[in-house]
Amino acid sequence: MKKIALVLCIVLLAAFTVVCFAGCNTTESTTNRLVIYNWEDYIEPEILESFKEYYKSVTGIDIEIVYTTFDTNETMMTKMLQGDAVVDLICPSEYAIERLMSNGLLQNMTVLAETLKKKYPDYNLTFDNFNNVEPLVNEKIGTEFASIKYGDKTMSMNDYMVPYMWGTLGILYNPKYVTEEDLSAGYGLLWNEKNNPKLNGKILVKDSVRDTYCVAVLYMYEYGLLPDGYEDYSVQDLINCTDSAMLEAAEEVLTKQREVLSGYEVDFGKDDMINEIAYVDLAWSGDALWAIEEAEAIGMTLDYFTPEIGANVWFDGWAIPTVAPNPLAAMMFVDFINRPDSAMLNSMAIGYTSAVAKEILQNDEDALAILIDNEYEPDDFFGDERRYPTVDETFGVMHDFGKANDTVVAMWERAKAGSGIPMSLVYTLIVLAVIIAGLILAYVIKEKVKLRKKVETE
Repeated sequence: MKKIALVLCIVLLAAFTVVCFAGCNTTESTTNRLVIYNWEDYIEPEILESFKEYYKSVTGIDIEIVYTTFDTNETMMTKMLQGDAVVDLICPSEYAIERLMSNGLLQNMTVLAETLKKKYPDYNLTFDNFNNVEPLVNEKIGTEFASIKYGDKTMSMNDYMVPYMWGTLGILYNPKYVTEEDLSAGYGLLWNEKNNPKLNGKILVKDSVRDTYCVAVLYMYEYGLLPDGYEDYSVQDLINCTDSAMLEAAEEVLTKQREVLSGYEVDFGKDDMINEIAYVDLAWSGDALWAIEEAEAIGMTLDYFTPEIGANVWFDGWAIPTVAPNPLAAMMFVDFINRPDSAMLNSMAIGYTSAVAKEILQNDEDALAILIDNEYEPDDFFGDERRYPTVDETFGVMHDFGKANDTVVAMWERAKAGSGIPMSLVYTLIVLAVIIAGLILAYVIKEKVKLRKKVETE
């Protein structure tokens, strides 16, 4: 009995030791790990490696970076709202940040900066690079998202987000197949309004309810198809309107659009354009510029424009969730990536326009050297209206749909299905039909068997 007790003590002691060491390792990995949740193909990998060196030079601690990706804001928001993503840093668009803020899921980065400076005085933290953001970008965000509510709090997005990239939503096209007359159609190009037979089945749009709804509304605005009473709305008000009349009208034009589409895409559109699988694509400006330059390298021409009637201007930015295990590393990373040289490296790699101010980039030797090494002429780069558009009242910023979100998504599902019925419902009806048919068949067989037995008995 004593031997058994001794063995049990040894086993328990070993188990306790394993648990203790496991706990220690978990703590260590948490304090030395940075988990980033970002868009696919949206960062220069070299920057991640450079940050590791920078982090150790400041803190004396090695850091592991876990880099995970999402394909749409909606995918990211679902994980965040359900609590399925315990990460240190995210990079959504402004309307997604608005929803996360209104659910109390993000930290105030202005307050966090001061807290970390006091907590880690030996690191000499300043977060000065947060101030490198283009004034236009900060002003637009500050104006549109100044009063976000969560409980009794009223928050400004400028305290909860540091802009990363910005751009427009427009149309990427192949001039080999798209004529000047087609271009004059504006958003009608996405509906092949000029009836160019070469474009039927060669048009792509985003598999994103926000982007396609925005374009549908602007198309109706351009062609006088808005419901009565909305003609005098601004672009800003139109793309954020979720009234039932507007949704019904948008569903009609989006359903009709299916007749000329090649399909819906999130990330493969630029490749399809380069490979001439598609000739027109609803695109984000950064993807469009990347595709234009890749096409140019193989002797092909693509171009991009935003219709004169108006367009969406968007902003993606870094935000820190309230559940972030390592807010220090997250804040240091945002500061690091807002350095002029980091910003230029990113732009060269992914094609998007950095939110770091154009003037700062133009006057930074390291940033200019990177630009020139990539065979750009600085005046051409900074003077490209596709990259640095003049943002006026014809550009609108998307807001969160709020309580209307589910209604808008349901409309989008019906429009994509093309029959006025969501695909999920179509599949359910098919399954039910199969089950009912099976039950009827089983009943018929059963009755035939009963009848045969009756005949045999007689």
